[in-house]
Amino acid sequence: MARHGRNRTWEVLVARTALLSLAVTVVGAASCGGGAGGSCLKVQPCGGDIVGNWSVVTECVDPAAAKVDPTFMSFCPTATVDAGNARLSGTYSFKADLTYSNVLTDSGDLIFNLPVSCLNGMDCATFSAGLQAQMAQNPDPSIASVSCMGTSTCACKFVFSGNPVPETGTYVTSGNTVTETSSSGMMTARDYCVQGSTMHIMEVAMSVNMGTMGQVSVLDDTVAQRQ
Repeated sequence: MARHGRNRTWEVLVARTALLSLAVTVVGAASCGGGAGGSCLKVQPCGGDIVGNWSVVTECVDPAAAKVDPTFMSFCPTATVDAGNARLSGTYSFKADLTYSNVLTDSGDLIFNLPVSCLNGMDCATFSAGLQAQMAQNPDPSIASVSCMGTSTCACKFVFSGNPVPETGTYVTSGNTVTETSSSGMMTARDYCVQGSTMHIMEVAMSVNMGTMGQVSVLDDTVAQRQ
């Protein structure tokens, strides 16, 4: 998305889209605990039998996630994300009739550090007010508030509401990918891997990690245990 020639309302809208797209998906701790969570970010997509009820154990985020997200890259390729205080909990349920029901809860907060060079002439206070106005017009039930502060770097903090967000719909698997179509019509495709009683739902980079031939870069990994 080109930034030049657009007005500030457009800039804030693009920023909100980019930030929210990550804020609602790139959540969790950068470091993961033991047990099933100890394999977080260490498993490649492998497919498998996804049918069953699953309880979220942990979610891990690669610090590179913000730098490869297409929407975010178009807005601010030099931004960084701090997901250390964010947590995801809840359940996934994939039924044999190809319907699903998820109840997921985001808690804690997520901080995006944006160099002011990304704000197209706005200062941080103006940018913060614009984000808050966009949130008021188009609220997200998983996010309680957003505020930004700073001078050379504008740190935008999203505080999650901690409210469970239910979702139902249909799904289909193909190879290592599960594609969900919610009852509202939103389609989401993610890589996954089921190993025994552990499931990984992953966001992966589009390009192959050339440092490890044949493997993809896993950016976000939600680990769940079969109930």
